[in-house]
Amino acid sequence: TIAAEMTSEEAHLPVRSRLQALFNRYLRTKDACSESGDWSAYAGLFAESGLVDHHGFGKFHGRDQIRRYISDSIAPFGTMFFTVDWIAFD
Repeated sequence: TIAAEMTSEEAHLPVRSRLQALFNRYLRTKDACSESGDWSAYAGLFAESGLVDHHGFGKFHGRDQIRRYISDSIAPFGTMFFTVDWIAFD
């Protein structure tokens, strides 16, 4: 569950444009955290009631558990890299 607080400019965009803007923010945040090694902003993207269900690490409920999961599983590698080949908004 990603917490999506929109800027006032984003709030006035059509729905598809808002979704694209939020996804772009997610990618920028992921890249910035990969560069800095500080994953706090990435964890901050998740809602307080967020859920991460990772097939290898288990389920993490709430932003605090998600932050610990990120610190334990992503931060030691220093980066998160993936390509985006396509996106579907429904």
